[in-house]
Amino acid sequence: MQIIWAIILMLSFFASASAEENWVQIGGIRFEVEVRGKHPSLQDHQKQLSLKTTHGIKKYLPLYPDPGAGSPVHLFTSPDKTGVIVIDSNGTWIQIAAASGAVMSVEWCWNEAPPNDWVASFAYIPSQIVYQANRTHKPSIEDIYKYKDPDSPVDAIKVTE
Repeated sequence: MQIIWAIILMLSFFASASAEENWVQIGGIRFEVEVRGKHPSLQDHQKQLSLKTTHGIKKYLPLYPDPGAGSPVHLFTSPDKTGVIVIDSNGTWIQIAAASGAVMSVEWCWNEAPPNDWVASFAYIPSQIVYQANRTHKPSIEDIYKYKDPDSPVDAIKVTE
């Protein structure tokens, strides 16, 4: 019986450890990049940024789609330390208040140097159909900016603060 409990405990540990790799907590906000609209046999898909506050409020922001070759998302602490700057692979910068999750600004900043305080990056793992958080390898400018496209989906994100 002890062996069964040990196996159950190990399985629950591995399940929770892998789930934690898919999100990042910054201040009172939990950040996660989710796959949406995945084609059944192709790698291309839509993606969205999921924000969940400590009060349980959820927000979903559309992000640049992945055409099948990878479309990472990067998180940086804002220079004034009051928010998080999300940089999508098409050069869209989304500034989010760390306390409330409010969208403070949305700008297209292609090839601009990112803030110094990198927190994490999200990369697509095709075998698991998830975006996994990476907190160990700070990206270069070439890793950040992949698709020079200022139009999509910047217009769909509304500034709320």
